[in-house]
Amino acid sequence: MTIEEVLNKRYRWETLVGYGKTFVLPSYESTIDNLEHFVEYGHENNRFRKNFSEAIELAKEIVTYHEKPMGALDKGLA
Repeated sequence: MTIEEVLNKRYRWETLVGYGKTFVLPSYESTIDNLEHFVEYGHENNRFRKNFSEAIELAKEIVTYHEKPMGALDKGLA
């Protein structure tokens, strides 16, 4: 996954959870800490909300990408 794809996924996640602020989150910013919190605890208060499935999948993909060692990341910008 390239950095452009990660940023697009992050923007999509922000759009899903931030629209109308209906999701229960400590913050609506898409920091890695907030994304990790959403992956860990988001299902407790949000699992029945519209677009939760897509939002949780996007968050998981972004967090997984973040946890990879730098050598394993796609060099799309190089």
